[in-house]
Amino acid sequence: MGLVTGTRYRYMRHRIDSLDVENCRCKYTLIEGDMLTEKIEYVVNEVEFEKALEGGCVCKVRSEFHSGQDVEINEEEIRAGKERAIGMYRVVEAFLFENPGAYD
Repeated sequence: MGLVTGTRYRYMRHRIDSLDVENCRCKYTLIEGDMLTEKIEYVVNEVEFEKALEGGCVCKVRSEFHSGQDVEINEEEIRAGKERAIGMYRVVEAFLFENPGAYD
């Protein structure tokens, strides 16, 4: 398994915890992958899409980092994780704009 372009991680496995298609919400947990370390045991993400007043939508993401140890995750690590997530959503957004039939 090779590295994905633009990241140092090889793989991630997620579990879908809840999916509310009607309200455009999803909750999923990162349960396995080389992103997880001795500091981070798993990560719970909640994603919600809301209509924007000027058209399109706003994506709200909340992440909870869980550790089996009494450790703190510093702001720099949180910021780096957030930037990676935003990058992933931008790739998905670009794909959907280029392939509108993919989500019909």
